[in-house]
Amino acid sequence: MKLKGLWKRWKYLGFTQEVFLEHRPELDLHNLKLLHQVCGILASVMVALAILFGTYMHDGLRTWLAVAVLIILLLFSWISSLMLRTRRHPEPRTVDILLFALSLLLYVCGGYLGTAASGGELAVAMIWLLLFVQIVFVQPPLNNLLTLLPCLALFLFFSARYKADHNFFYDLVHASISTVVGLFMSYRKGKISLANLVAEKQLRQANYNLYHTSTTDVLTGLSNRRQIFEKMDQLQARCMEHDSYLACVVLDVDDFKRCNDRHGHPVGDAVLEAIGKALNSYSAEHEISMGRIGGEEFLAAWEEKDPARCEQVADELRTLLGGIAIPVGDQTLTITVSTGVCALRPEAADRAYYFADKALFIAKGAGKNRFCRFSPELDDFIF
Repeated sequence: MKLKGLWKRWKYLGFTQEVFLEHRPELDLHNLKLLHQVCGILASVMVALAILFGTYMHDGLRTWLAVAVLIILLLFSWISSLMLRTRRHPEPRTVDILLFALSLLLYVCGGYLGTAASGGELAVAMIWLLLFVQIVFVQPPLNNLLTLLPCLALFLFFSARYKADHNFFYDLVHASISTVVGLFMSYRKGKISLANLVAEKQLRQANYNLYHTSTTDVLTGLSNRRQIFEKMDQLQARCMEHDSYLACVVLDVDDFKRCNDRHGHPVGDAVLEAIGKALNSYSAEHEISMGRIGGEEFLAAWEEKDPARCEQVADELRTLLGGIAIPVGDQTLTITVSTGVCALRPEAADRAYYFADKALFIAKGAGKNRFCRFSPELDDFIF
């Protein structure tokens, strides 16, 4: 079991399979970008080699080999570019195939230069490629190993065939060292890259939680006072841009203090939680910003073209909250709310909350379960 655990941790860069698979798309995107860049650089090298072999050395075979490799590199570059433009989460199998094909191409080219085309000299290019290919890309260790070992074995086979024993021995030692060092560095780089992705996600989540805590009322799940007024400022800017009204409804639960005194604060909290749930649902359905601005006082704000609709929204909210029923022992507690309504043109929208809150005060003074609206045309409050 211990060996199995070590195998899995090595296979998934020191993390669990779930963590590795969760961040695999980000690793694949990173590899695709690198693959695109590497292909561009190597394609430039192939152009230079094709010109060198064809113009100055008059070596037809090597010229055509350089051109063939150039075409393959351009094809890889085009595929990776296409995937980067069209896919946010590339298919892992496709990325694996591209990396395998490019690695195989580089190892074959390095093996050819280090054996048949080396004139019996040491395989410098292949030794460097054994390091380069592993270090550049962030591959699962098993994928890297299954690509590397067959190519290494093939290279050593042809090195033994084409070279003297002492040069083959140097190729064997240097290639083995490069392979081991490359495997170690590749694993470390992959583990660090994955650890950075995990840390970035945890930091984003922590920042989100902090922001959510600082802008959300814990009991109701609605925006808190600071956040809802920030949203009103944003709405006012949009109203200026679209030449529309800023609509505002202030709601207050009737006799909430009496409810707390009679039934206790846990029941009062249950009422507020139910109100928050209902207002959140209404907010999502009608694209209206909702917030808790006081103990039992709530605010709804939105951009509106037809100011007459404010009364309809206020009535819908009053009916919605009036349908809340909270079990209290053998009884059922119901609530009523009073509302103040206001809709102002964008140039005067910074006063919308003031007039809506004053309208609520007048509605509360006139009785329970009432609404009052401020009319800018009449410059007065009407029921």
